[in-house]
Amino acid sequence: IKCKPNRAKLVVELSPNAEAALGKISPGFRMLGLTLGRFSFGDLIRAILRQTGPADVVVSTWTAGIRDLETMAYLLERGQLERVRFMVGDGFATCQPAVARRLVELFGLESVILAHTHAKFAMIQRDDWRIVIRTSMNLSRNPRIEQFEIDDDAEIFEFYQGVCKSIASVTPAGMASVWGNIAKALKLSLTGGLIDFDDLELDPAVDVDAMLAEFADEPLDVDALIAEAIW
Repeated sequence: IKCKPNRAKLVVELSPNAEAALGKISPGFRMLGLTLGRFSFGDLIRAILRQTGPADVVVSTWTAGIRDLETMAYLLERGQLERVRFMVGDGFATCQPAVARRLVELFGLESVILAHTHAKFAMIQRDDWRIVIRTSMNLSRNPRIEQFEIDDDAEIFEFYQGVCKSIASVTPAGMASVWGNIAKALKLSLTGGLIDFDDLELDPAVDVDAMLAEFADEPLDVDALIAEAIW
């Protein structure tokens, strides 16, 4: 995509929270910043929602932390989110099965797609707002220097939305897939060669949904998981 974005507000953020970093937003705003680890990707999304009002949100992240997932669920419960969907890295469920299980418990399998991705971004849509956050942060605690860029720009939004729709068109929702199938979906989506998922030559599936079900009878100590995040 080639676009001519507005002049950006540049921030090296020493403030203790995302609201102070963001300031007041206006249509067409643009911001580039460094966080110094003082707030998370989820905090930044929440700060924007407090100004836009309830919105439809799509989050792409390689992995996620329990604190930010619980925060997103709280926003959804309080009506500060209209809808939230997640595109997560294909190794997330196997590397962090307890957190992946909690993601499914909070939002349902229909809200999750596995992808061969390392990209971290969020799309926030409400009324005339078309906001895209691009960041080095996963949806988790980030106690280090991290960068973020935010644009309210319909062209940038449509670019990211197009990629997400392409991946979703060839990848079933949920967490049952394998690396080879996901890689095929990525190649198909980014080259524009979209076909029905049923037409793909699939490898035998590793049923991550079933794997997560094995944890269903085990008590999940959410407080302990949050404590491990050391926020």
